[in-house]
Amino acid sequence: MAAAKPMDMTAANVLLLTIVVGLAAIVVAAVLDRFIGNGRRVWSIVAITILALSFLLVFPLELEGATLVWQVILHLVFALILIGGFWKIWPDDGPLDSNTAGA
Repeated sequence: MAAAKPMDMTAANVLLLTIVVGLAAIVVAAVLDRFIGNGRRVWSIVAITILALSFLLVFPLELEGATLVWQVILHLVFALILIGGFWKIWPDDGPLDSNTAGA
């Protein structure tokens, strides 16, 4: 069996994937906010679960030391920004889109 060819991870690839995952998180947050009363807490649990599952994709890749460390750091930093950012902008007792709350 031939060895898999290494994949180059450029800054553009990381940025594109980060944007796609961030937009997916916004869609999930909006759906949870619409159908669940406590969407912020449920979204956080879903986000942390997805973060944990994403490590299942990183560790079996047979990455070398520094590459593995950077992959873990990228996952954690993105999760911290995404989850922390949503907790800052999501109102405690209202919908995610506060412009329509008073309508």
